[in-house]
Amino acid sequence: MEEKYKANSSDPLLKSMTGVAMNEEGMTGLIVGNTAHKLPAGRLVTGFRYNYSELNSTKGAAFRTVESGEIHSFEFSGLWVTENGEISVNIPVRDWYLDAPLTMGIDDSLTGLGNMTLGVKRRLREHEYYRFAVGGVLKLATGDSGRMGVAGSDENKTFKLFTCVTTKETDKATANLEIGTIFRHKSEEKSSFIYRFGIAYAVTEHVALIGELAGEVVGSDDKDTMDMVMAARFAVTEKVTLELAYFNNLRTYRSYGWDSKIQGGVTAKW
Repeated sequence: MEEKYKANSSDPLLKSMTGVAMNEEGMTGLIVGNTAHKLPAGRLVTGFRYNYSELNSTKGAAFRTVESGEIHSFEFSGLWVTENGEISVNIPVRDWYLDAPLTMGIDDSLTGLGNMTLGVKRRLREHEYYRFAVGGVLKLATGDSGRMGVAGSDENKTFKLFTCVTTKETDKATANLEIGTIFRHKSEEKSSFIYRFGIAYAVTEHVALIGELAGEVVGSDDKDTMDMVMAARFAVTEKVTLELAYFNNLRTYRSYGWDSKIQGGVTAKW
């Protein structure tokens, strides 16, 4: 299988990261961060992810003990690989309930469409041991901003501009760093800084372990969020990759915060 994989990809970085797949934005990457990995041009990649989180805070303030909430997310992604990059679309459907009348004045539930994202990425300088890429992600206000705000939908269109570098550390280990800025159309905070640092280690030809730190810094008033991500990817075949991920929140300033989140997904390369 390894020789076929090398022939299909012709990517020295790809060898050290078993099961390259889609990230949460529907682009090639780790679980959260974008990478500069290269797939053969003219290829369609599709993905599906499910994640679950229990709501327990708002902007760092914990809910009362009698309050609770949860979010179920179902995300569908499609990606087209070009000669020097990729174009992607990600469509989320979310189901939520929130019983927090004392803290937030909300006792409701709903299932609906979330905010859709469109992404583009272009690879730049290439080397046997490292590669750079730049890109942008546009989030459109396609969800019901009035009632789906609990699940992350609002009327605030955003645009993320990012750059990333992916390096081959050893024959089995790949490191990645993504940094960028998110610009907001309607918000008190017009922009924020994001960072994602991750390492993928190929335990076997078919299994890779992934660790990431992903954060966002909003303004200058200690309004930052940081998550630690631990995951495993399984290359079932040359075309299908499964993943399981666990998110642990380290710092939060989310309007609807959670302590942990679990995620499962599948990526198929056609």
